[in-house]
Amino acid sequence: MIRSLRTALVLAAVSAPALLFVSGGSAQTARPTTGVSTGHTATQPVTRVAITGYKFVPARTTVTVGAQVVWTNGDTDHHNVYSDNDAWSVSPSLGKGDRFSVTFKKPGTYPYHCGYHPFMMGTIVVVPAGVSTSHPTSPSVTRVAITGYKFVPTRTTVTVGAQVVWTNGDTDHHNVYSDNDAWPVSPSLGKGDTYSVTFKKPGTYPYHCGYHPFMTGTIVVKAR
Repeated sequence: MIRSLRTALVLAAVSAPALLFVSGGSAQTARPTTGVSTGHTATQPVTRVAITGYKFVPARTTVTVGAQVVWTNGDTDHHNVYSDNDAWSVSPSLGKGDRFSVTFKKPGTYPYHCGYHPFMMGTIVVVPAGVSTSHPTSPSVTRVAITGYKFVPTRTTVTVGAQVVWTNGDTDHHNVYSDNDAWPVSPSLGKGDTYSVTFKKPGTYPYHCGYHPFMTGTIVVKAR
């Protein structure tokens, strides 16, 4: 009877999903989402992103379908990994040395940020297998933080086809208002909210916050 009980326990352990958040050597179950999973298998290619100095390093990572990305927090402060487009469930709060991983099953561009520090931003670009990760086919993403009642950076230069994503890190609400009506005014952005515009023509695009007109910025779009 003891041998039968041990066999049942081994089978149950083998069949359990490998969805892990690692904290101080202990494992906690994470919830998978459509198109990605937060698990790990020995055969997956692994790409690592460091969280250090209040930055994701590298900020932009290109991988192929099926790759696993592992974030490791090297800061004393807590951070998390928050998908801008809900591609995965927000990670647990990561203390120093904690890790969080996502396996990407579909091609696409996956912007993310730290929910505690929205000025910390990153992007995962997933390309089909067989496509070189050094030449991603997806449009480039450039990020502008809204923090301390400023657009940071104030002046941003991109090429045609690039997407600019604004993320509000202030408690107060802001919006992104084109001076020359180049795009519809954004919704009111609360803390952590994002707004994006894809630029298809060269030109200079000044903008401001409709609630706080002293907050100004400029997007310069150059031909490829």
